[in-house]
Amino acid sequence: MLPFSNWWRKYLRPGDSIVVVWDLPGFFASIVKRVFPAWVSAKLRKFYLGISQGKRNAGLSKKISFLDVDIVHLALQNGFTSDHPYIYHPHDLQHLHHPEYFDEATIWHRETIWKAFAENSSIIICASEFVRKDLVENWSIGTEKLRVLPMPTPIPSLSFISDIGTKRHSIIYVANFWLHKNQETLIRAVRKLSESIPDVQLTLIGEGATRARCEEISGELGLNDSVRFLGSVNQSRLESELSMHEIVCVPSEFEAASFPIIDAMRFNKKVVASSISPFREMVGFGINLYGEPKDYLALARELEKEFATFPVSESVAKSYQNYLATIAPNQIGEKLVSIYEEAMGVQS
Repeated sequence: MLPFSNWWRKYLRPGDSIVVVWDLPGFFASIVKRVFPAWVSAKLRKFYLGISQGKRNAGLSKKISFLDVDIVHLALQNGFTSDHPYIYHPHDLQHLHHPEYFDEATIWHRETIWKAFAENSSIIICASEFVRKDLVENWSIGTEKLRVLPMPTPIPSLSFISDIGTKRHSIIYVANFWLHKNQETLIRAVRKLSESIPDVQLTLIGEGATRARCEEISGELGLNDSVRFLGSVNQSRLESELSMHEIVCVPSEFEAASFPIIDAMRFNKKVVASSISPFREMVGFGINLYGEPKDYLALARELEKEFATFPVSESVAKSYQNYLATIAPNQIGEKLVSIYEEAMGVQS
């Protein structure tokens, strides 16, 4: 968890324990990044990743050895080694598909530390079939310990969701501003779309390295009144914004899966997404794919097509519910329990 976060505490039950290990090398690295030139922090990054991993491993392994634990679930790709049977939950191998988006130290860390976690784990949980195939083909992980289990998003706190209050010709994209999230293509598509739909509106939620550039592009294209950059927002504001928009767009170049698409289904919104492997796995559940991620003209055409009908049709809404039923929290929890039992050699 991020330091000082507390959203997760409400999910603890009597008898649960909290184990805290501070990432001191990470704290040091954040100071270096702010104080020293970029080339200095770049030189230190590989050293930080190595020593940080070692300290986390030693600290957590020692603390867990004193607990009555049968199995360890590494729910994120950065974890720690353990003498207990452990389940690894990697996100994706994006660094192999788009190495140009990563520095040398990050690629080394993933190919060394992450790969070792995968190789030494009892079972690996994958967010999509695409991730499963990637682990087999790129890391030579045996298929016998790979399980595909999509994860749900939090159940909305809004007590009532309807089309009332939805602004026509509005699009929302929820993603941090990284190159593979591809906000620039969506902005260019909105510029093209504005020629036929002058009142089109786009809302972008998130922060990140490419936000400034996207704001510049928006201004250069004359879209200052059409595109909103909201930055990071809390869960309540996020749900409010989702409820007010007609289309959720996800033009990513690369993903393991997509929480924004799941949120769109929960809020009964139309989905327009790029045609990448994890999204193609969801085609039968009511989402619309426009083609190659950077094809802004194809994206503009698909958005215009979806704006032609309102609201979401009954058949699409039913498809959404069918998909959401497969990732209901209780159902996913039961599947996780089965995986835990399997990893421990217990027959359910």
